[in-house]
Amino acid sequence: MCKHILVAVGPSCSDTALATGIARARECNARLTAIHVIDSAPWWAGGNVDCYGGDALPLAEQLARVIQRRSETLIEDAGIEGAWQTVTLRRDGMSIGRVIAEAANRFDADLIVLGPRKHTFFGLGANHVRNAVSRHTACEVLIASQGPTGEAAGLAVRSASDRVHSNA
Repeated sequence: MCKHILVAVGPSCSDTALATGIARARECNARLTAIHVIDSAPWWAGGNVDCYGGDALPLAEQLARVIQRRSETLIEDAGIEGAWQTVTLRRDGMSIGRVIAEAANRFDADLIVLGPRKHTFFGLGANHVRNAVSRHTACEVLIASQGPTGEAAGLAVRSASDRVHSNA
């Protein structure tokens, strides 16, 4: 039984992962922590982040505040115990997935909820976050997805033994 659920909330402004995490938290009467990782040097920028001027990080932080307000509203409206954390990715080579996994380990989370697969340019970086999370934590990982009715539904859970179970 889950006592603590960690939900990774990305910059896409999609509520899929958070809605799935909230539903699981209600089912299990679990505490929920939403985490957003600000990438100050995104992979697609290569080594040229500094060329974009000094506005990139403040804009990312502003987006994080918008995401935080939206997430806190959804958690509060759901009436569950929840918290929020924003982490700025260090430029030492640590990945977003690793930051999420380390947060799950630090918070002693039983379940990590990640959003649906992103459509990316030529598939670059498509599974990087979920692969890194799975490699660096022993807790279960739930990949949320939009159901056919538009509702959030869990697709798969990767357990500590690396088996994939269908939740459909």
